[in-house]
Amino acid sequence: DASGRFPSSEVKMHLAVYRARPDVRAVVHAHPVFATAFAICRHELAEPYLPELVLNFGKIPVTDFAMLSTDEVPKSLMPFVHDYNGVLLANHGAVAWGGDVWAAFDLMETIEHSAKIYKAVHDLGGGVPLAPQDVAHLERLRTFYRQRAARRDDAASDNANGNGTTDANA
Repeated sequence: DASGRFPSSEVKMHLAVYRARPDVRAVVHAHPVFATAFAICRHELAEPYLPELVLNFGKIPVTDFAMLSTDEVPKSLMPFVHDYNGVLLANHGAVAWGGDVWAAFDLMETIEHSAKIYKAVHDLGGGVPLAPQDVAHLERLRTFYRQRAARRDDAASDNANGNGTTDANA
């Protein structure tokens, strides 16, 4: 690399997500304060308080502890990589993945923002989760949005490869 920089010490974690999820084109790993605090306490963000959380994640689970920079880290992700878009890494931080770097970044932001809200809800004595029928409706919307995103990605790929139409009337 011309920059003289080495890949992340957690490159194995990134590669494991790419290998397991061909639809993923970006992985973001960070140590945001509130999300990391939840990871240290081994508290997943599971209560359906926020529509955005239900839509983007369902919940944000916590992995088992894995020693940094070892094969344990990617192994700790495998139970979650297919069903979620991100996790809290026990005693470590968080990781999110998406179709592009902005999607993965936005999901990481959603993890940290959700953790801040969950902390405030806890400090206030607990919250009122969304009703089960509202959660079910949001889960159906999640499938709808993923299908739309897949079609958009397919169309963008076709256009980039010269297979799409450029006719405005098409």
